[in-house]
Amino acid sequence: MVTLTGGLGVQFRGEDQVDGEGSGARRSAVDLRLGVGYSWSEYLTWIVDVRSNISGNDGAELGLTTVYNLGKIF
Repeated sequence: MVTLTGGLGVQFRGEDQVDGEGSGARRSAVDLRLGVGYSWSEYLTWIVDVRSNISGNDGAELGLTTVYNLGKIF
């Protein structure tokens, strides 16, 4: 079975505090997240996803996740 995933991540960050005084600027970032998962068997799934910043210049990330279902053990 193949599963497609997608979403947006939004982050808001306030100004930094140095000795109780505000320093720097507030900022926000929006990320686009896309992925695909493949269920190799009843117990094993692989997920490949990419995250890219769409409101700024923070770059991108590529990830690989392996999920193993322990079944009825727990």
